[in-house]
Amino acid sequence: MDASLFAIMLLVSCTIAAFRGGAPEKIAAGLLLTSGVLSYFSGANPHGFQHVEWGVFGIDCALLAALFVLAMRANRYWPLWITSMQLATVFSHLALATLNTRMPWAYATAETIWSFPMVAILAIGALRHHTRKTQFGVDLPWSGFSAPSAPATLGAGPTG
Repeated sequence: MDASLFAIMLLVSCTIAAFRGGAPEKIAAGLLLTSGVLSYFSGANPHGFQHVEWGVFGIDCALLAALFVLAMRANRYWPLWITSMQLATVFSHLALATLNTRMPWAYATAETIWSFPMVAILAIGALRHHTRKTQFGVDLPWSGFSAPSAPATLGAGPTG
């Protein structure tokens, strides 16, 4: 996969999320951008893939955990999709670590293939948020069961 193409897609997607997205889109953009930068500077050999890239594996696991929390709290479906794609990426590291065979092209492909649809889905999610907000005036960012509720007061009603 071409790293420069991915970098352009990531920057465009994060820009769309920053200007058109709600809180979940902006958080996901920050997570994806941070993990991309950290992976780039982790010292991984992009042409090797002969062994597990443990630094990238750690970054991918941290991203998976953060995306999982986001997916459970966001009032959106797209975070579930990118979380499942990130899970497949984490499994690619585990597969190489547990298998005795070395197939660098398969590891390289499995580790990077989901990155492209993840950033595309983020951009689509941000644009859909903007469309819903424009059309309906509101697009709640968080699901009802994930946000803390205000304590109920006895006797308080419409007349107060």
